[in-house]
Amino acid sequence: AVYGVGDVLPTTYTFTETSPSGWTTTSVSCSVIGTGTGSGSTTATTGTATIALNQGDITTCVFTNTIKAHTVTLNKVVVPSGDAGTFALTAGTCSGTTKSGGQSLSCASQAVFSSIAVGETGTNLANYTSTLTCSGVSIAANSTTSATFGMPDNDVTCTLTNTRIQRTVTLTKVLFPATDAGLFMLSIAGTESGTKTASTALGLSLSDTTVYGGDSVTVSETGIGTSLSSYTSTLNCGSTALTPGGTTSGSFTMPDADVTCTLTNNRLATLAIQKICA
Repeated sequence: AVYGVGDVLPTTYTFTETSPSGWTTTSVSCSVIGTGTGSGSTTATTGTATIALNQGDITTCVFTNTIKAHTVTLNKVVVPSGDAGTFALTAGTCSGTTKSGGQSLSCASQAVFSSIAVGETGTNLANYTSTLTCSGVSIAANSTTSATFGMPDNDVTCTLTNTRIQRTVTLTKVLFPATDAGLFMLSIAGTESGTKTASTALGLSLSDTTVYGGDSVTVSETGIGTSLSSYTSTLNCGSTALTPGGTTSGSFTMPDADVTCTLTNNRLATLAIQKICA
């Protein structure tokens, strides 16, 4: 802005500019042609020029305005907290940073009014349900892995929560012969889902529907009034490899799919020798 051009009286003049939302006045400078003086000052929201004019002076004052900038932070949360998934995060002009649960990406100097994108990418996102929420700005309801908004005149914090989809482990009991009366305690133990047990006989099963992919799971059996040494036993979990591969127990890393295991007990033959004396 240029002031002091025209027919004005010699005296002291003050000019003030109030910055609109999203802008700040970063400097005010004045130059005087003549014997007067000029100076400028700024606050967080205004700029002020003060000039003392003498007869014949010409003064030029320049107000410089700058768009404000703030920080966008994207926090990463995973459920369960021990999930080993990693995700490439984007927050404004910062992108491609791989983070796991409990970490965050902060991106400073994001200009007010600019278009800001926050989100994540990953090869295994289909194994999670995802929610995205933000404070300091409104985003589309039910956002999952990404959102776009105009940068407001304040910091923004967003949280991306990925919950691993829970799968089902089923442990089924098979007995030979089919008339065998043995009774067994089946167990499915996950590091996150805990332990579930059930007493079973022929053809019955135990299921746990709360096992997360990536969880360490152990399936096993014990006898209830039944000696396992009276059977030959096999444990099979289909395409899921057991470590170690056992007969009455085994462990595996839960895939992102349901798993069915079968525990088969085959009763050993009994040989009875009867001595008859005549």
